[in-house]
Amino acid sequence: MLFFSRFKLLSGLTAPAKISVGELLSAALKHQVCIEILFTARNRQMDNVYCRIMALRGKKVMLVSGINFLPDALNGEQCLIYFNLPHSLLVNTFKMSPGLARSGFLCKTQIIHNYLDSESRNCVIEIGLPQAYVQRSLRKHERVFPAANMVKSVDLWLRGKLPKQWRELGPSDFSFREDCPSRLRLINISASGARIEIDDVEESDRYRKLTGAQMLLCVVLCGQGRKCCAVPVVCQCVEGLYSATLRRLSLRLRFMQVWKTDCCGQGSWGRVDEDGVPPLRDWINNDFCLLTEKPSHSC
Repeated sequence: MLFFSRFKLLSGLTAPAKISVGELLSAALKHQVCIEILFTARNRQMDNVYCRIMALRGKKVMLVSGINFLPDALNGEQCLIYFNLPHSLLVNTFKMSPGLARSGFLCKTQIIHNYLDSESRNCVIEIGLPQAYVQRSLRKHERVFPAANMVKSVDLWLRGKLPKQWRELGPSDFSFREDCPSRLRLINISASGARIEIDDVEESDRYRKLTGAQMLLCVVLCGQGRKCCAVPVVCQCVEGLYSATLRRLSLRLRFMQVWKTDCCGQGSWGRVDEDGVPPLRDWINNDFCLLTEKPSHSC
């Protein structure tokens, strides 16, 4: 490694300039990327908290969470934050290599203050602006951000009793179809969950009580050639956020059951194990990467 470093120096080859944390978080704010807080210095066990960036103010980052903590309960907590950005943004705007752009960003920081916002009724967590980041290799269930041409259709049923045959659910509450105007957007997806956003949603108590609810989602993703990946899944809503100002409903979903078809064409609901949904895992590892890199190969 030492010889290679000296060789690059002598030959005039230099590594691309490292992007600042501020630039990355500004992009995360613009694209409403999920920020994960990992607690590192607590005496009791605590699950990771999923947030969105509300604002960047000087040396502080304002995060909003659907989980309510007692005011000041997190003050001074040491933590890590983890997030990723759309692959195309990292490659085209930040000039990262396609391989490096698949890695997420892990930053060490500290919680300054937490409180309940009186207007939105959401928990606000202020953290210090991290000074540096490390790029973390792909997780077991890394989130990817499908481009519009990768998603054929999405159907979402908010509530209701799960039928034996998923096609018996009837019309969905919200839907998306390729090349058609739609209020619903698939923001990101992994082998174990997804994030959905729905615009122009009228304010209702129904949308403020979705956290923990069971839903059903059917996603059809485009593959190479004429192949498609169709996945009906039963989900648990891990976090439901409704913004009255934007009239936007944001849902973070965890896959609990998936519709499985046997060799005879008979189907049934099966539990999603630690490896996630196999067809989605294969799509992310193969089709997504190929579809993402296809434009660069054609140049």
